[in-house]
Amino acid sequence: MRDRLFGSLKMQHTVLPTSTVNTIPKPYSHGYLYGSSSVALVGEPPYSPEVIAAAKAGTLLPKGYTE
Repeated sequence: MRDRLFGSLKMQHTVLPTSTVNTIPKPYSHGYLYGSSSVALVGEPPYSPEVIAAAKAGTLLPKGYTE
C-alpha cells in the first residue's frame, strides 16, 4: 500500500495499520450506515423506499460503524 498507492500519490500523512492492530490512528474519518453493515456488501440499492424516505425526513438516523 505504501509503495503502490500512498507513495505514488505523494500521500505523506496516510497510514494503513498492520493486520495485528485493530485501531485507526487519529484523526480519521467516520463511517455511517443506515441499518446493518451487511448493506455495504450488496451490489444493488440496499434500502427500501420507506427507509430512504425516513432517512431523508430525518426520522431514521445512521449508525456509526467506524469501530
